[in-house]
Parts: sequence; C-alpha cells; structure tokens
Amino acid sequence: HIYDDTPASAAGLRRADVITEIGGKKVGKAAEAYKIIDNAQVGSPVDFKIIRGDKPMTIKVKPDEFATRLRMAKEQREKKHKEKLNKLKEESLQDKARALPPDMQDKVH
Repeated sequence: HIYDDTPASAAGLRRADVITEIGGKKVGKAAEAYKIIDNAQVGSPVDFKIIRGDKPMTIKVKPDEFATRLRMAKEQREKKHKEKLNKLKEESLQDKARALPPDMQDKVH
C-alpha cells in the first residue's frame, strides 16, 4: 500500500504498483517491505523494483524519518505493553501472597 505524502508517492509509486524488490531484496509481503525500508539509510536512494500493469520498472525512493518514527512508535507500544504485563503479574503475586497465612507472607516479598 502506498500512502500519500510519503517518499514512495513522491518518487512516483502508485497504489496499484506491485513491489517485487527493494534495495536488491525480494519482497513478498508488506511486512517484508516495511522491514527493509525501516533498515534503509535515511536520505539515501533505494531502488524499488515494481510491476505497473504488466510492465516491470525501477523507481528510486529516498527513505525519510517516517519509517524510523513508525519503528519508534511500535517499540514504545511494546514497552508500555511489557510494563503493563509486568505490573499485572506483580499485582497477581501480591494477591496470592496475601492469601497465604501471615507467617508465610513476609517470606514471599
């Protein structure tokens, strides 16, 4: 999927284009494309091999900070999720410790 106002759309990629290769790496799924783009050097042109209709083409795209921002947002979400999960685990352990006889509770902490 090609989003408006991105380096890919500015370089001439269209929504109906089929991306087959990015920077010399084969692309079969969108997730593969995102991973390659995310690891590309910002500002350095990357060759996108595409098929438009039945015509193979190569278009140069200069990745910008967009991919980096996406990766950072994903990492932030994962970090918050992990923190929330750890908090829930700790609360669950504290609840279980309170259910123990009083003389055992201080050994759990």
